Amino acid sequence: MWFIVESLQRLTFRNGGSIRHIAMVKIQMSIHAVHVTHYDSNT
Repeated sequence: MWFIVESLQRLTFRNGGSIRHIAMVKIQMSIHAVHVTHYDSNT
């Protein structure tokens, strides 16, 4: 999954949008956190 995150971050840097980049990272981190808590609740 993280290679997708890295490629998205590279695309964001290429577009030169640092604010957009920060927003993307926050969204990705929250999605990842949701997945982690979801797996924890299943086990």
